[in-house]
Amino acid sequence: MGRDGVEARLREIAETPFGALTDDETLELLAERKDLSALLQSFEQEERERREAAEKLKREQEETQMALEALNKSITADKSDDDLLRLIRERQALEEKLGKSTQTAETLTEAPETSSSEAVSDMASAEAPESALESTHHDTSLDTVGNPTIKMEQSDDEFGRERISIDRTEETGELKQYLDQLAESIDSLGSFLQGVPAAMKANRTFMRKVAEIDPAYAMHYADESLKRDESFNIDVVSIPNRRHSGNVLAEMLPEARTARVVMIGIQQDYRNIRFAAPDMEGYREMIDIAKKGTLEQVASLKDGADVAFLVPKILQKDQEFMRQAAALALPPQEEADDTHGSQDAV
Repeated sequence: MGRDGVEARLREIAETPFGALTDDETLELLAERKDLSALLQSFEQEERERREAAEKLKREQEETQMALEALNKSITADKSDDDLLRLIRERQALEEKLGKSTQTAETLTEAPETSSSEAVSDMASAEAPESALESTHHDTSLDTVGNPTIKMEQSDDEFGRERISIDRTEETGELKQYLDQLAESIDSLGSFLQGVPAAMKANRTFMRKVAEIDPAYAMHYADESLKRDESFNIDVVSIPNRRHSGNVLAEMLPEARTARVVMIGIQQDYRNIRFAAPDMEGYREMIDIAKKGTLEQVASLKDGADVAFLVPKILQKDQEFMRQAAALALPPQEEADDTHGSQDAV
């Protein structure tokens, strides 16, 4: 029995003409009233505790949000790579903390319908069949309005095979609602995406918009049906990650890193050659693209280049290429001295 039921029953007892009852009936009602009054007090105590916890959590959220905003302002292009990586890891940790606290706050603000012990047993019996259903089907919470739109979706058991699934999210106002929220949540993207329903994470239109902001986050939070969609992977890996928050290919399912996907990834960043495999179609071309990108990077840094750090391990096996990269990294004076030395020797 929930709080409303308890209060309603206490009102009934209060309105009962005790004088018309037998002694046994009166005693039974008094005992019931005592038990219900104790239960009502426990509800009130729980509500007070939840309210206090929610207020404390809100203060912590505000502090985390302020720290996140300050951190975002400190992530600037003049920072070194190591500093930027450290700041980005700190931001991800803060966003994760904010996301978890948001979920906890939502739980705390929900009014309890039953006592703690009853809630546990009721939830266990009521949610068990739903959980089993969710483990084998996609979220259908949005499948109640409008006509369905059809999309092709990869099967769970084999990458590359497709099946037809129904996606009604675009037929409701839900998609626009979350797209609007997305535009307002760029600075706290991780915590926002953690709270997005599964149906949205499986929605190609929505996740494509996420990718335009941060492709690594889009791939990380995308539903597995999208992660198994090669066309989606190609689309996302083609988008430059201007936030430098992570690596799209690293967020992919290993089996989703097909030759076509990896090729585009290497074209975006030569360091993605680490995801290439010798048996991939176009492997030699991937190596050539990675070499070209490496030499361009070394040349742009010149004497500030650390060849051992900039050259991917797979390319370091090529000794001739390493000599070529090392020559590009020489300071102008050393390069000239090296040239004169060679001429003197001749």
